[in-house]
Amino acid sequence: MNVRRLGALLAVALAGDAAAQAATTFELERLQLDPAARGSLVVGNGEVAPAGTLRAVLGAERQHRSLVRLGDDLLGRRSGDHTAALVEDRDTLRLVLDYVVVPRVELYGRANFIMSQGQGLQAASSGWGVPSVGLRLGALQQSSGAPFNLAVAGEFLPSWGTRSLFARPENPAGFFRLELGRDMGNHTLGIEGGYYLTDKQVVGIRTVGKEIRYGVALARKGILRPEISYRGAVGVDGDTGPAYGEVLAGLRVNVGVVEVFGLGGPGLFNRYGTPQWRALVGAALRFEPKERKVEEPAPAPAPPPPPPPDPCAPGQAHTPDQCPDLDDDGDGVLNKDDACPTEKGLPELNGCPAKDSDGDGVPDHLDKCPTEPGPAENQGCPRVVVEKEAKKVELREKVQFDTGKATIKPESNGLLDEIAKVLTEHAEISRVVIEGHSDSTGGAALNKRLSQARADSVVTALVERGVAKERLSAKGFGPSRPIASNDTPEGREANRRVEISIAQTE
Repeated sequence: MNVRRLGALLAVALAGDAAAQAATTFELERLQLDPAARGSLVVGNGEVAPAGTLRAVLGAERQHRSLVRLGDDLLGRRSGDHTAALVEDRDTLRLVLDYVVVPRVELYGRANFIMSQGQGLQAASSGWGVPSVGLRLGALQQSSGAPFNLAVAGEFLPSWGTRSLFARPENPAGFFRLELGRDMGNHTLGIEGGYYLTDKQVVGIRTVGKEIRYGVALARKGILRPEISYRGAVGVDGDTGPAYGEVLAGLRVNVGVVEVFGLGGPGLFNRYGTPQWRALVGAALRFEPKERKVEEPAPAPAPPPPPPPDPCAPGQAHTPDQCPDLDDDGDGVLNKDDACPTEKGLPELNGCPAKDSDGDGVPDHLDKCPTEPGPAENQGCPRVVVEKEAKKVELREKVQFDTGKATIKPESNGLLDEIAKVLTEHAEISRVVIEGHSDSTGGAALNKRLSQARADSVVTALVERGVAKERLSAKGFGPSRPIASNDTPEGREANRRVEISIAQTE
């Protein structure tokens, strides 16, 4: 489009003087990709990458209805019977290059190429948008121990670009901003705000000039990085028109040095340059230098301390472990072989004195239950214990029967002797119930008869061992009182048992 045609377009759009409008131009685009994108794709978080980091970005974007006319007013996003779209759809190719020169100093450049722009009063066209170059300085960095990231940044936008596409500022412009952010583990928060500085000009009834621009974003870290952001602007050059705002949701996938991303969302309010919606996809390459470890020289070794005195020399204090070849307790067993090196003992007891704490005739070192008297054949542990509070005589060994029968196996004779002995010693127990229990294998009636027969066999055996018959009764419960699951062999084995409950005491 030539200048004469542009002047005619703006004259119709703004209902102003044709010659004056032909010379009027401004930059429509408000959204720029954050060059480093350490947090969000579009909002800086103050973090500066390590020195030597290089990032290159290529993105393609479409925005819809970012410039409309309502009477003499230039607005964005609106639709309706009384608005005419000056920019219906704009397709833009975005290029970004970012490089960290030295620690905390970052240089970047951006360029936009408008591939096509459909306008309400002209055919689609293409051309360059305004480029920019910028500098970011990291004032505070969490990586260096600060509580948050803080950076100052500024960029210069020359009066370059394609006038007919609303892609060239009438005057050079600068954007100066502060970036604040914090790494919160799995997420990063970024906040930025700044001043867009340029000479004021009036287009129609709209002032184009200085603005306060700001943004906030929350992004997740990791390989898959969703984010949500808001960017906005208000005029500060006597412009009382509407504000600009966009809500954008994005997603990035990072695999090695390659990053693929997408971004989109609706525009809010109606300041010029606010699209009804925007969608952007792209890819980036990021190269970071490998960390190099600086090896510090090893400190000079300290002079060796004087040798300590020999603890095993005569008259020196020591522990048996320090002097394994001595016999500190004088029992003929060296410390290294003495289980009781500070007590004189017997060689056959590994240097320990013979003790029988429970008086059952089994020395403690051989007694599996040194505090409870029990027979030597059971390694000093009782097989029968009276538990009056629980109202039972606990059997710590099972009465064994022939399979499927009520015949007691000979190996249970010692246990029956001990049961009879305990009942004889505890004459205050006037009556006990011998309970027979079975697993659930087979019929319930058969199991109950078998459990009753086994309980009767135990009663008979105890009577034969001198227990008064009137103190004993037998009860077969069959499988009705399991103590374990019948679904496993171990559970069924546990359920086949004889128990003795105390029915009466005097």
